[in-house]
Amino acid sequence: MRVLPPARRNETGGPGWKGVTSRRKPEWIMNMILNVDMMLGKDAEAQKLLELCLVRMPNQNLSEAEARSMVEFMRSNDGEK
Repeated sequence: MRVLPPARRNETGGPGWKGVTSRRKPEWIMNMILNVDMMLGKDAEAQKLLELCLVRMPNQNLSEAEARSMVEFMRSNDGEK
């Protein structure tokens, strides 16, 4: 099994947010935030991330509006307009 090296993980062991909006579509990010159980059960990329990071993303219990705000923050953090 391959595990992400420390430089590619954040402090909690999961993948970092840097560049996430260039790697993933907003719809994918929204689904991962709002429907993590479904994504881990059906989405091959989400399953690969779990295998690489060994950390399951917890359910954030966010509303759709809150999740959208998070995606917009990620876009801003990545320098997107």
